[in-house]
Amino acid sequence: KGGTTIIYTTDTPRRAYSFGDRTMVLVDGDIKEIGTYLDTWSSPDTLWSAQAVDKCYNAVRGVLTRQNESINFDFCLFDANHTIDATCLKDKIAEDYIGKDVIMGWHGRDVVFAEDGIKMPVSFVSKDKELFVLEGVSGLDSIKVYSEDDKEEVSFLPITTKVTFFDVKENSIM
Repeated sequence: KGGTTIIYTTDTPRRAYSFGDRTMVLVDGDIKEIGTYLDTWSSPDTLWSAQAVDKCYNAVRGVLTRQNESINFDFCLFDANHTIDATCLKDKIAEDYIGKDVIMGWHGRDVVFAEDGIKMPVSFVSKDKELFVLEGVSGLDSIKVYSEDDKEEVSFLPITTKVTFFDVKENSIM
């Protein structure tokens, strides 16, 4: 009827999410998110919780800019400047974040391969079930994308409708 509350601590997110209906993400004693695995996966409240449910969750720091009616995310990755049109997410971006540093996050599975995309030299390859996880390192950023093939270089773009923007200071959604 009323259910049972169990507090179980672990640094293994997969195990934590397998035990209960809802899981709490704590960072330095602060509650960052309480929710189900699927809720946290599809709509994370914080960068910490996104990375807790997905070891291949990517995060890149950049600036949101406006040009006429378009909203862009400008960032540098793998020694090249990139711009992603984020206009389709304008309802999720607070006006006071335009012109400021933010963090763009996305799952390693949420990419499309494109010749004109972000060119990533692959420095490490692992296998996750039937797919390869290709990892590239750019400064302090480690980027991971899933691929059907093992490659030495890959050119990709995050699927814009699936990215989340986080506040730099709080690492929470804007």
